[in-house]
Amino acid sequence: MAVAKKCDICGTYYEPYNIAESGIEAKKKNNGIAFLSIDNNDRYFTGERIDCCPSCLESIKQHINGLKGE
Repeated sequence: MAVAKKCDICGTYYEPYNIAESGIEAKKKNNGIAFLSIDNNDRYFTGERIDCCPSCLESIKQHINGLKGE
């Protein structure tokens, strides 16, 4: 059975591009974002998780870099 992911932002279906069996390289490929709650001891707790297609994730990265002035 084939697996398809659906982008939580634009609704587009896309092929998974971060497969656990593909080894260490898979950990270098971002495929979503998550909001964190960080306490005063720098411990963090995962909040909302958002799956992203490659196009939306690239747009998010560009927007964040623009906010940072990069």
